[in-house]
Amino acid sequence: GKLLNKKFLVEHLNFSIDESIPLIGIISRLVSQKGFDLVGNVLDELMLLDAQWLVLGSGSAVWSLETAWQTNLQTEHRLISEFNAVTKGQQFYVGFHIKLKPGWHSYWSNPGDAGFAPQVDYSLSQGIESVELLYPAPHRYELGGELLAYGYENVVVYPIRVKISPNAEKVKIHFKIHFLVCEKTCVPYQVEHVLDLPLTQTAEVDVENQKLMQYGLEQL
Repeated sequence: GKLLNKKFLVEHLNFSIDESIPLIGIISRLVSQKGFDLVGNVLDELMLLDAQWLVLGSGSAVWSLETAWQTNLQTEHRLISEFNAVTKGQQFYVGFHIKLKPGWHSYWSNPGDAGFAPQVDYSLSQGIESVELLYPAPHRYELGGELLAYGYENVVVYPIRVKISPNAEKVKIHFKIHFLVCEKTCVPYQVEHVLDLPLTQTAEVDVENQKLMQYGLEQL
C-alpha cells in the first residue's frame, strides 16, 4: 500500500522516479503554532538530504518570523522581526521581547546605581551591516539607601535597528544577548537567538510582530 501511494504521488507531482529515494511528506497548517517555523530554521540542512519533499498545507505564504520562547526562572524571551522578508540595503527593526516574573526587572541604557544595560553581539550574523540596540523610556526603582535603578518590569520589547548590507547574499540574524534581571538579588544571562530572513525583491511586513515592535518604539 505504501509503495503504491508513493508511486501515485511521485507520478502525479512529476517527481523523478527512484525507489531508493525516500519521499517525505508534511501535512500541516503552515504557521509557527504548528511548529513549521522549526522546519524553516533547518531548511537549508534538510535540502541537503537525499530525499524528495512534499508539503501540503494552508496559511501565510511566508510564516511569521520569531524565535521560539526561551525560559528561565525569572523570564521568558524571544526575538521577533517586523518583516517576514527583507531586501538588500534595507533598514528595519527586530525586537528582544521579554516577559518578566512579578517583582523582577531588567535595565535601561543608564541602569542607575546598580545593574547593567543589555548588550548585543551580532558578530555571528550574516548579511548585516550594522545593529543598534534602543531603549524604551524606563521606570524608576528605589533600591533603598538612596540608591536608584532604571529599567522595566512585566513586559518590555527592546527595539534593535538592523541595517542589511547592500551586497548581502543571505540574511541570518544571530544575536548573543547579555542581560541582567534583578529583584532582591540579580541574575545575569547570556542567550542566543537566530533568525533566517528570506532575501527578496519586495519586503513583506509581519502585521502582528510590527504591532509589538510599535509598542517598544512608541516609548523611545
